[in-house]
Order: sequence, then structure tokens, then C-alpha cells
Amino acid sequence: RIVFDKLKGWNDPGVDDARETLRTAYEMLDRQLGDAWAIGSSFTLADCAAAPALFYARTLEPIASKKVEAYFERLIARPSVARTLEEARPWIANYPFADRVEARFR
Repeated sequence: RIVFDKLKGWNDPGVDDARETLRTAYEMLDRQLGDAWAIGSSFTLADCAAAPALFYARTLEPIASKKVEAYFERLIARPSVARTLEEARPWIANYPFADRVEARFR
């Protein structure tokens, strides 16, 4: 909803609710994260799904949780995730919130 609002140039009042939903999701993730990965001590498909979601979500609403931010850093340090981010680099500029993507990913 946040990205669509930016693409259309609207002032959708639902954007605030969408940001609140992201904050709630971060809080839930903070409470439910395993020791190292999403569901325990092994990297799983859940972590593969979380990587792109967190990558883009944090450009829309900052992650307040140090635990969730540390999890994100572990994700991007994985060779498979790092390779994906490197391969995506040429297209980051097409993302409507590219200006919010950290320089290390551009």
C-alpha cells in the first residue's frame, strides 16, 4: 500500500495504517525469532522468505528492534542472500523508494 501510494502520487490515508502494520510485524518477529534464525538454529526456507521482505520493509518503516535488525544483518551475510542482493543491484534504482535503500546495496 505504501509503495502503491508513492507510485500513484496519492495521499492514501491507509498508508499510516500500513506503517503501523509493519511495526506490529517487526514486534511479532522480535518475539518469535529463534536463537539465530527464524525458527531455530538452522537457516531454512522461512529465512529465505524473510530476506526480501525485510530488505524492502525496512525502506518503508525502520526496524526499531535490535534483535530484528541483527537478524537482518545475519540474513544479508549469508552467501546466497548476498549474491542475490549483488545481482539485484542494477535494478534497485527502479524501486520507488530507492533513495531509502542503503548505499551498501546500491
